Amino acid sequence: MALAIGLMAVMRGYWLALHGPRQHRGREQALMFAGFAVGLLAKGPVALMAIAPIAAHAWRSGELARTFRKIRWLTGILEVLVCVLPWYLAAESRTPGFLQYFVVGERWKRFVDSGWRGDLYGHAHAFPRGTIWAFAVLAFLPWSIVLPAIAWKRRRAATAAPSDDRELRVYLWLWALVPCVVFTLSRNVLWTYVLSAMPALAMLAAKFLNRLPAESAPERTVAAGVGLTAAATIAVVAAFNLGGWDDHRSMKALVAEYRADSSGEPLVFFRQVPYSASFYSAGAAELAAEAADLETRLAIGPAFVVLRSRHRSRVPDMLAERLRLVRNMDEYALLYAGGEAPQASRLAAPQRE
Repeated sequence: MALAIGLMAVMRGYWLALHGPRQHRGREQALMFAGFAVGLLAKGPVALMAIAPIAAHAWRSGELARTFRKIRWLTGILEVLVCVLPWYLAAESRTPGFLQYFVVGERWKRFVDSGWRGDLYGHAHAFPRGTIWAFAVLAFLPWSIVLPAIAWKRRRAATAAPSDDRELRVYLWLWALVPCVVFTLSRNVLWTYVLSAMPALAMLAAKFLNRLPAESAPERTVAAGVGLTAAATIAVVAAFNLGGWDDHRSMKALVAEYRADSSGEPLVFFRQVPYSASFYSAGAAELAAEAADLETRLAIGPAFVVLRSRHRSRVPDMLAERLRLVRNMDEYALLYAGGEAPQASRLAAPQRE
């Protein structure tokens, strides 16, 4: 979403810097370069894909020379570098290898290698090439169904688009299509990759609907689409906030539970410490790679232990009997060893194959 907002600022800023009211064009240029900075901080060099629709439209419309003449590119690029480089350098200094991972790994290897195993926070996806177009249709629901249906039924009723509006519509189509074109040959994709196209598609939809005569049927169809979108959004938000769904990739809630219950006992992860746990515990999370290591650690004193469901069979029964369940979070369990922890219950012996 941060990338989508940044790219929207870029695309809006560029268009209005050339075609908006003269008194606001300086502001729009600043907004454009601020959008580049937001995108580069959020997702790295992938934010530069906004250059493609801008360049394509400037070349196609014959405004290439005007684009270079009217927009202060050198000043804007320097402003972007001032915003972005200090963060990149600070991150590399604090966590050596950041630039290699963030720029080369996440932005290149993830793109060209569907089996890339360097992802520290997610996992690779191997979809057929071109899947990004299907994702675009899904992401734009219900409008990817509603609007074609309205267009077919009212194909003779729509008024002609204003000629002075044509270049803007071409620009919006270039903006909308770029994410799909960029990721067409990549197999490692998610539906969220097309989010940056949604503002352009929304404006194109609004322009199309505005050309239809005022009739009750299209209005009812659009109202139904709006209602469906609103209901689906409310349902998803309610499920995540009221249903207690946890993201198994984030240890934030689990570490917060540990801190609320802990009186100074260490936090020990069995078999593997997720990167998220290292982050939210400020590096305090410890590792017990094997059952013997866990037993040795618990011999020192009480501790909170995090056990993944797939690893429970590796914990001997005698050791499991010492663990009291504090909280289950998806496939992880926060346990306490060394007496009764607050709201803790005894952990059942693991099932062995």
